This record gives sequence, C-alpha cells and structure tokens, in this order.
Amino acid sequence: MPKKIVIIGAGIAGLSAGVYARLNGFDAEIYEKHTLPGGLCNSWKRKGFTFDGCIHWLTGSGPKDSFYGLWTELGAIQGRTFIDHDIFHSFHGSDGRILHFYTDVEKLEPHLLELSPDDSGLILQFCGWIRKFSNFTMPMDKAFEMYGIGDILKMMIRTRPYMKDLNNLNNIKFRDYAGRFRDPLIKEAITGIFGTEEFALSALVLTLSLLHNRAGGVPVGGSLEFARSIEKRYLDLGGEIHFGKEVNKILVDKEPVKRGKNHKDMASGIMLDDGTEIPADYVISAADLRTTVYNMLDGKYIEPQHEELFRSVPLAPSSVMVFYGLNKKFPAAPPAASSSYPADPCIKIGNTCHDRISLRDFNYDPGLAPEGKSVVSALLADNDFDYWENLRNDHKAYKAEKD
Repeated sequence: MPKKIVIIGAGIAGLSAGVYARLNGFDAEIYEKHTLPGGLCNSWKRKGFTFDGCIHWLTGSGPKDSFYGLWTELGAIQGRTFIDHDIFHSFHGSDGRILHFYTDVEKLEPHLLELSPDDSGLILQFCGWIRKFSNFTMPMDKAFEMYGIGDILKMMIRTRPYMKDLNNLNNIKFRDYAGRFRDPLIKEAITGIFGTEEFALSALVLTLSLLHNRAGGVPVGGSLEFARSIEKRYLDLGGEIHFGKEVNKILVDKEPVKRGKNHKDMASGIMLDDGTEIPADYVISAADLRTTVYNMLDGKYIEPQHEELFRSVPLAPSSVMVFYGLNKKFPAAPPAASSSYPADPCIKIGNTCHDRISLRDFNYDPGLAPEGKSVVSALLADNDFDYWENLRNDHKAYKAEKD
C-alpha cells in the first residue's frame, strides 16, 4: 500500500509537491484554506474584467531556461500562449526623457549609448553581463539533497565561469551602481525600476538575461488560469484537494531511532481548525515559514538558519495595488510590460507621499477585459504598514482612507 503525503497549501509550491508526489507513487492530499488554487499566484474577476495580481514574468516560459522542463512536467506550459514583451519597463524621467529597458540586449545597448555616450564603458559592461548570463542555466534535473559528489563537481564546472561576476553583482546595490553613472536619467532609472535602491544588481541583470532569451513571458489568461493548469495535472494524476480546510497544527509523534534509546519527533499528520485530525506518513508544509514553525509546530522545531532568516532578512515592503477597469480601449498600447512616471505633486497614501507611480497596461491580453475596454493597474510600495494596521481599529476611517 503506497504511503500518504499530506500537503498544506494549494499554491504553486503545494500543487507542484502534489504532482511530484503522485509521479513518485505516493498517495497525496492537499488541504487549502481558500476556495481556489494558486495561493499568491491568482487573479479575480469583477464586472467582466479579470484583474491579475501576480505574474509579471514567468522564469522558464521558454525552452532556453532550465525551468522550462520543470513547468512542462507540471503541465503548466502545454497549450498555453505566452506574451514576450519588447520592452520590460519604460522609465519616464523627471527631465522628460524616457529610458526603455528593451528585452533584447541588442536594442538596449545602442539605446543606452544614445542616451549617454559619456557612460559608454559602464553601458558596455552592463550589456556584456546580460549577454554572458543569457548562457547561464541552473541544473534542474534533481533536488540538491540528492546530489552526489559527481553531480556537485559537474555543477561546479558548469557554474565556475559565472561565479566571479555573480558574486560581484550580488555585492553591488542599485543605489551604489547608479552612482557610477554620469547621466541623471540612467541614475534615476536604475534606482527606481524595482521601487527600491536596496536590491542587488544581479536582480536586474539576471532578469534582463532571462527576457533576452524569450524565457520570461506572461501567460495569456492570467495567473489563476496558470495555477489551474497545474491543479489539473495533479488531479489527473489521482491527487486530491480539499478546499476551505485551514490547517491549525502539524501532528508530531515520538518514533524510536534504530541506534540507542533516543527518540526523534516525526510528523504524523495534521489537525484542521475544526479539530479534525488527518493522519499521514509524511507532511509537507507549503505555507509560509513563520506560520509553519511558530504556529503549526508551536515554535518547537526552529533551526538556526530559520532564526537567522527572521532576524536578518528584511521584509518586502507592504504595497498598495489598485486595478482599474476602463471604459475605453487605448488606440496604441505601449509595448512595455510596465511604465513608471514622475508624480508632481506627489501622491499621498497613508503617511507616505509617492513621487513616482508605476502602471501596467494589460492590453496585450484581450481576454482580460470586455470588448472595447481595458485593464490598468498601479502598484506603490509603502513601508508604513503600522499606519494601516492601526487604522483598522476604526473601520470607518480605514474605509475612508482606502477609498
């Protein structure tokens, strides 16, 4: 009789774990507190519009990236159309000029050189990094825990030509790199493209390398439909999903260790919020780490690396995301995946005044809006989470501020 795996959460990680559990001969059940699959990879409908809250680009949407094989195994790629944008982001500078982050480095390089000939050395180096890393692929044929000495040696040989540059890029923040340029628009664009100055430069270089390979497209139909394709693969393999079932605890039993009289704790199932216990041979939590170790496991099994993560890694900023279903069709939709514009006067949200706004125009996917209409979204990072948390105590004031 096959052993049973219980998986907590039907996001992309949970669905993927379910697919691979079934492919390896396990019984698998997923318990999800929401009524839909996808987790954060989701979209929702309102008045005929589809508002997509997740995928800006999918790593591995094309065969030049090693993730492509993984998505194929999961059933996420087959029969699905992806849009590869010509421009990743159009940055409208405060001086009236526009910097287009072309996805094709052969277009990006002359564009940057035309904007700032004085920065030619830095521009050629930057585009050289993009070209170099467009040839870099991570091995994805097996989990790292299954690597033997031979696998590790092969990976070291494969990645060695890139490690020096990668370490360098990981140690350069956007803020510091922008300071090397003379042109004010390039300075402004590098610090503003991801809404933070603290990211490592590798984030931009590796993203543009991916897009250059046409391996970072956007799925037509939205993020929920993408998640549903993995759900279908899992269900077709005989897996089960239980929606509307929130997991409260991971059950743990003492099990004897073969050598000596010591015991080790073993997960033996889950308890739902209504008290129902579900036994299992193995439990995989695809919920967030903090909820898993502090709530579901009562804080009893915290590894040193978990404590270090909680202590030293900053949280991503809270954000305000607004979608508009517009009763018009833009006559010439920009080819950029997103665009950002200076805001003067600044846009005040809570206690934060935003001097720049980033917009996405979804006209590239006609199925997201009724005929003759269109969808646009705005995303603004807002570090003042406490303001909103405190305001929730006054529901009327909270709603007024949100409106």
